[in-house]
Amino acid sequence: MALLRDVDEIPPKKPTGIYALITVVLIAGVTYMFLFRTSTDLDPGAMTEAPTATAPGDVPESSAVPTDSDPPSSEPDPAEPLLPTEETVVEVEPDPVTVPPAVVLQVVADVDGADVFIDRSYVGTTPYESTTLGPGRYRVNVSAPGYESYEEDIEIGGEPASIVVTFRQVFLDERVAVIHKHRFGDCTGELIADTSGLRYQTSDDDAFEVTLEAMEEFTIDYLEHNLRIKVRDGRTYNFTDEQDNPDALLVFHRTVENARRRLASGDRPVLP
Repeated sequence: MALLRDVDEIPPKKPTGIYALITVVLIAGVTYMFLFRTSTDLDPGAMTEAPTATAPGDVPESSAVPTDSDPPSSEPDPAEPLLPTEETVVEVEPDPVTVPPAVVLQVVADVDGADVFIDRSYVGTTPYESTTLGPGRYRVNVSAPGYESYEEDIEIGGEPASIVVTFRQVFLDERVAVIHKHRFGDCTGELIADTSGLRYQTSDDDAFEVTLEAMEEFTIDYLEHNLRIKVRDGRTYNFTDEQDNPDALLVFHRTVENARRRLASGDRPVLP
């Protein structure tokens, strides 16, 4: 009995191999958990879901990330209101205005290049303007080849003076007392000339009238003291006067002949 009691008191053997395996597994598990937790603490993004891989060139526009090399978009954001751009305004000072001197005398003529004289001093040709004449009275002469000289006195004062010379207009108003010499005797009368023609006025019955173009001959013999008029396809008339010299006849002849020449060249007649 004592032997059996001794046997019963011997403790049974424990399965040490199983315990060792469990111990190793526990240690490995604790070590794995420790290492895994340490790695997640160091990289928080490691636990996030990895992005889905896409093929090159298939990146959607909404996910494209602009780089520094990409040019900025020129289109405004529709959510933002368009603000007016501020332009820099540069104020430019205007150049000082130079006021030209006032014209105090103007001379024009229907013949360009006519000579202008003021108080017998040549000052230029038409059209002519003066800005230097002071207040006062002046005599202006205007002349052109082939025309009679024009003369006018002007007063320079508050208002500008203006002279218009019409060389190409023919004025004619001449008359002279004459004696009509007949073959037998004579009669007195008056020769009158204007741009419409020439006429002889007398109380006798040989009065006549003729246009300037219809006079075939219009001459003067200074020594013979005789003015001769021959009407085309008509009579011939001879005139003298009671003066001691034929100067009056000479002036009459020269004035009428000059008017005839100008009218024939195209100048405009001024009718009486």
